[in-house]
Amino acid sequence: MEALRRSYEAAAPRRKPPAGSGKWIRARASAGATIPGMWEAPGRDRGSSEPPGDAPTGGDALGGAPDSSRPANPWPRLLAFAAVVGIVVVLTGTCLVSYARPPERELRASFAEFSIAVPKFLPVTTFGADAGGRTFGAWVTVNADGRVFAVLSRSPETGCHVRWDGGAPGAALPDGQFIDPCGPARYGANGAALNNTAPRDLHTFPGRVEGRRDVIVPIATLILGACRTDGATGCSKTTGAETRALPQTGLPPEVGRQP
Repeated sequence: MEALRRSYEAAAPRRKPPAGSGKWIRARASAGATIPGMWEAPGRDRGSSEPPGDAPTGGDALGGAPDSSRPANPWPRLLAFAAVVGIVVVLTGTCLVSYARPPERELRASFAEFSIAVPKFLPVTTFGADAGGRTFGAWVTVNADGRVFAVLSRSPETGCHVRWDGGAPGAALPDGQFIDPCGPARYGANGAALNNTAPRDLHTFPGRVEGRRDVIVPIATLILGACRTDGATGCSKTTGAETRALPQTGLPPEVGRQP
């Protein structure tokens, strides 16, 4: 009889436990504890990972369906928004600083463009032009020792654009001279008035060579030419060189035609 009973129980299908007879549990996976999310039901192996058909699915295993009314974590979006705002602020500030700060007022030319001791004309359109439409600028000379000498091309006597005459071997001035086309003034290569033809020298700019690559002439400040007569005005006296700050556009009267 005992053998028949056991064979019958082995052959009979195991019935599904009734609804509500089992429970979902969450517990620490310690010795003798049920692993979280596993189903424990009467007549079912402890620790089985397959719940019966009436077990809750989805959402919180302890409380049923998920709560869609709870807001998502806002911090990732807030941090991303703050990063975008920061980038925009930095770029805007950089643009404002670059526009607010005026560019360097200087002439720049390649050192290779110059011949030693031969003036090269660099026009400056903001200086304007003379009555003949000739644009003012600076005559720039690079000497053999690397020093840079620059003169304003506007004559302090007539306001005309002075031109460079390179001279010739055997001439009175073989090194050349600057000529005022509107008057008798003549100037040497260094801008000094020749033979009392003008009461003041040509005005000059400072200059320099950077790394044997670039010739740079700042044009924001003008050094007034030396006075050659006692009554001359708008020039540097013997007590020292005088300077004038030049405006962004045009040239002030005191550096051009004199009364």
